[in-house]
Amino acid sequence: MQPLISVIIPAYNNEADIAAAINSVLAQSYPAWELIVVDDGSADGTGAICDDYAARDSRIRVIHKKNAGVSAARNTGLSMMEGAFVTFLDGDDELTPDGLENLYSGVNGTGALLSCCGQVKHAAGGYVYNKFIREDAARVTCVTGRQAAIGMFYGDLISASAGCKLYKKELFDRKFNFSTDLVMGEDTYFAYRCFREASLVAIVNAPCYVYNYNETGVTNKKTNFIKFYDYVRMYDAVLREDPWPGDKEFRRALLSRLVENNFWALMKLRQDETPYPEEIAHIEDNIRAYRADVIRNPKAQKRVRYACALSYAGFSSLFLFYDLFDV
Repeated sequence: MQPLISVIIPAYNNEADIAAAINSVLAQSYPAWELIVVDDGSADGTGAICDDYAARDSRIRVIHKKNAGVSAARNTGLSMMEGAFVTFLDGDDELTPDGLENLYSGVNGTGALLSCCGQVKHAAGGYVYNKFIREDAARVTCVTGRQAAIGMFYGDLISASAGCKLYKKELFDRKFNFSTDLVMGEDTYFAYRCFREASLVAIVNAPCYVYNYNETGVTNKKTNFIKFYDYVRMYDAVLREDPWPGDKEFRRALLSRLVENNFWALMKLRQDETPYPEEIAHIEDNIRAYRADVIRNPKAQKRVRYACALSYAGFSSLFLFYDLFDV
């Protein structure tokens, strides 16, 4: 008998997409699942659509709550789950038809506490491509939690999103969940903490998740740029925690991602009408402190290494380059 997998969908004002997300769960080749949809105070028809599905299928439960953000919604789902494993699906994304089956193949008999799959991305203009799927890789490869964290920070092995992963319930018995004080970066921080706890992580070389680019999503909204500072706070926290003391390879990977996201947050904050001098000063201090490490790291992204080099001429020069080439 196959173990029960809990699928948790946090939904907020997703009436245009939520049916497709739920239908993708109903279409799974893996038979043993439950679906928990957490309606996070939607002001549109999302809740009614979910209730209609739940009335027709006993495997679906809907929880209606006051809006408190995606992390709180996922935590609510975790508190209600009955499965031995759990995965997360956003309300505007979908699972591939064999998504749960692919994810389960990674933990079945391998000893891994979680598995990670590739994703299909539907980008702007209808462009579709596979990410984190390699033609020369084995179907299932197991790595340590440390190796998984390094691969996530370099962005060449594992997605930083909460989806694309199957987590054994045992991980959540260790008393941690999603950080509700983060609007951005909460997925990465959650995945990192899971990798920190897992002695073994399975990488499944197959797609399981369909990411639909959404211009109205949290990452793509053009206002309230201070939310991008959460990435700075999150990576600062990982650096302080130092999960593998003295591990130079992990530190290099972490610093490459930390500096990349500090640059990103800096460029966002300078677009905001509200001045944030303390936050910008902290970001610039971070970049000054770690840019030499990133420049010397051949695995860091070239554009981040170039930005580090330009920053030695002053941040005003960097801003000029950014505005001139719209990078």
